[in-house]
Amino acid sequence: MPAPVDLTGRRFGKLVVLKLGARRNEARVWICLCDCNTTTSVIGRNLGNGHTRSCGCARVHHGEYAGDSLPSPELAAWRAMIARCSNPKNRVWHNYGGRGIRVCDRWSGSFKNFLSDMGRRPSDRHSIDRVNNDGNYEPSNCRWALAVEQSNNRRGIKRIVVGDVALSAPEWSRITGIHKDTIHGRIERGWDPELAVSAAPDRSMKGRRYAFAK
Repeated sequence: MPAPVDLTGRRFGKLVVLKLGARRNEARVWICLCDCNTTTSVIGRNLGNGHTRSCGCARVHHGEYAGDSLPSPELAAWRAMIARCSNPKNRVWHNYGGRGIRVCDRWSGSFKNFLSDMGRRPSDRHSIDRVNNDGNYEPSNCRWALAVEQSNNRRGIKRIVVGDVALSAPEWSRITGIHKDTIHGRIERGWDPELAVSAAPDRSMKGRRYAFAK
């Protein structure tokens, strides 16, 4: 009798075989990892004949796949969000779960709730962003944002407060036309924030006198 075929490492649809599991009614069972990061047990013959191609997520998230290939951008964002907050082996775990960032209960167990709260992303240039970079993934703290918005929201970015408005130097630069490095330099030299983001250099005086930008 030929030795059983070792399926370890092989892919079947969305499943990658991790190891051999305990037999089930004399049938060989394999422990598999689904692309959605769920571990599931599958009878070997169901892998071989194509009967089982995922952990069931493709049925749960019906309509979120292009055929049997890539997940929708929203489903991919939801999976990645959970992985970086809950899987210590994730390459960016230290920036998320490793420093206490969590996914709220409403979202962690339900893609449907996540999609209901967030909606579809506005464009292929948007990705999920937390308004408070030290806060959790939850409806009140998340938005779809462009890369430049997320860059301005990184930890360590200093805000310049003028009245009730707090923006980074690059954001003030886009509004006023004053170079961000000029604004940075002024703040570092102790300028009043309002003056730092509004006073334009008088180039005829080689920067020694300033006129307020209109």
